[in-house]
Amino acid sequence: SYSSDGVFTTKITGWYKFKISIQLNNTSANTLCSLGLFKNGTELKNLTYDIVGNSNNSTAVVLVSCDMQVYLQAGDTVDIRYTGSAVTVKANAPRTYIQIIKDN
Repeated sequence: SYSSDGVFTTKITGWYKFKISIQLNNTSANTLCSLGLFKNGTELKNLTYDIVGNSNNSTAVVLVSCDMQVYLQAGDTVDIRYTGSAVTVKANAPRTYIQIIKDN
């Protein structure tokens, strides 16, 4: 199940495939950005680490994505977090999404 605060809670133990894509806006040059997958509040995987920005401090856009498989117990929680100063998520449904598939 998926809650309004962006946390996914598993109901069935097993392998899950996560496909994550996030489009970020950046308004300053050379900003360090990190995107992480967290299981039960602990960082499980740092999905990518990128420098985003440009030399004239105008808005730049970067697309970060990753696919991974994670074993979860019933009741485990998963959430995605990003960090970076002057970075915001661009509201763009085709490019900003999370897809979760229960694998057999």
